[in-house]
Amino acid sequence: MSSLDAQAGAARAHAPAAVDAVPMPDATPHWATRVRALHWLVFATVATAVCAVLARDWVDDGGLGKALMRVHTQAGVLVLAFALFRIVSRLAARAPQTHDRRALAGRAAALIHLFFYLALIALPLLGWGYLNAKGKPVLLFGLELPRIVGRDRDLAETLQSLHTTLAWTFLAIVGLHVLGALWHHFMAKDDVLRSMLRPRKTPAPATSLPTPPVDEVIE
Repeated sequence: MSSLDAQAGAARAHAPAAVDAVPMPDATPHWATRVRALHWLVFATVATAVCAVLARDWVDDGGLGKALMRVHTQAGVLVLAFALFRIVSRLAARAPQTHDRRALAGRAAALIHLFFYLALIALPLLGWGYLNAKGKPVLLFGLELPRIVGRDRDLAETLQSLHTTLAWTFLAIVGLHVLGALWHHFMAKDDVLRSMLRPRKTPAPATSLPTPPVDEVIE
């Protein structure tokens, strides 16, 4: 083996190994954890209520239809409760700087969110009142909730009509909301969508100390 090969081998033997990558905090601005949790909790309960009432129209079994209606009703009550907590949490939280909220798109988003909050309160109350006006109780896990209106057939028809109209309007606005979030993510490429997702840790690039010169290894 030549002297040069021996020196190179000694240098490699003394060279430090690369430092393992260390997870780094996500620098994306995010909403507070409670706001994000309630956001997705409201989404899940709304989806449950919608799927239950739509599925009821597709089944012929009377017993199954009644069970789906109970799921729809109880999910609606939970939507009301979660929405109230969501509003309180939103008022107490500072919005992350994900985009220009003073621009036209930002102001439109604020109006859509205001509509969401009002609809998430109004829809369950309209459904609650509709059942009471028909003489039916509203149950939550077997517990009968207070009646908010008396039995009234004409009132029941009015409340049902309002509930249905507002529900379809709400779903249409939800569609716009989803399209807006996707536009922010893929077109504007800002942090609007990521701010409502769970922060993730990204690995820092592996680093290594500089290899000492061959003459220093020999010495």
